[in-house]
Amino acid sequence: GLTSGKVAYFSNQTDGKFYYNVGVINTSNNTTSWGTQTEAKSDEQMYCDCAYNSDKGIVTFVGRHTGGSNNSYAHMAAFDNSNNTIGSWTGVQMEGNGNESNAMCYDTDSDAFHIFYQRGSSPNNYRHRSIYHGTSGNASSYSITNAVDVLGTNSGGDYSSMSRMTASPGLGVVSGAARANSNSNRLSMNNISTTTLQSSLT
Repeated sequence: GLTSGKVAYFSNQTDGKFYYNVGVINTSNNTTSWGTQTEAKSDEQMYCDCAYNSDKGIVTFVGRHTGGSNNSYAHMAAFDNSNNTIGSWTGVQMEGNGNESNAMCYDTDSDAFHIFYQRGSSPNNYRHRSIYHGTSGNASSYSITNAVDVLGTNSGGDYSSMSRMTASPGLGVVSGAARANSNSNRLSMNNISTTTLQSSLT
């Protein structure tokens, strides 16, 4: 969801490229008017998730990009609310390769995108990083935190197929349905929470 009454749709197409489309919702009859499909990236993005920073007007999607050794990559761009277009993309690549899972959300309390991604194979543990934007409408003006191991560690872990992460106001983020291969391929739920007061968070 973008600003009120607008949505962005991302998809891979048969030409091997990644596209987006912005839709404007008519709240009187709940229909959506879609704009022109536009190329976002020239390579495929797999296992994607996306979020929108409504305070800074920044759209972000994270996915495994085939053009970068299958690493997880966060792509960011400004959303122009006046003409319903998304600007030029900038981004940052995460460490690891062979990524098969990404999730992200925007948390209004910390004013940050939170990314939860699979580091890759051997081992395939999960890591968390946060991205902060200092200037409204400027996607390239950001800072990113160091990686923190969340499920498994850099030297051990056997996890796959993460599905979703949502913000938990005042606390942090919650991850949903991470499959642990070491647990007979069953689904498991994991909380990622803070241990300090909201006023003390960095």
